[in-house]
Amino acid sequence: MTHNHLLKIVAPAPWMAAAACSGLSTDLFHPSVGDKATSAQAKKVCRGCPVILDCRRYAIVNNERLGVWGGMTIKERRQERTKMIMRGDLILPPSRLHGAVGTYLTGCRCAPCVVTYGAYRKGRRVKGR
Repeated sequence: MTHNHLLKIVAPAPWMAAAACSGLSTDLFHPSVGDKATSAQAKKVCRGCPVILDCRRYAIVNNERLGVWGGMTIKERRQERTKMIMRGDLILPPSRLHGAVGTYLTGCRCAPCVVTYGAYRKGRRVKGR
């Protein structure tokens, strides 16, 4: 499955033209779940990219949930995003703060996150998961 249609939704940022992945198949950067070999190939392309930090920041700030961006998988970006928020390096709008509207940061001990995580866990137990 090709993911080229996804790129047409967002107007490209100026740095994207200089990216090492520009012109490559997007399939390489959107591996199947658990496909570590393809993820490793994508990361190899990213390591030599002159705009890797711009790409990584774009994906983290915009909470990009698909593919390898800036040499990081979604799991790695989630971890980095959490660290950035906890350090105060990434400021989110009030509607996207941890503990708001059913969201929480793993490892955060603030009251909203603890309550939200508790509700999430309770919901999972009720559904038998």
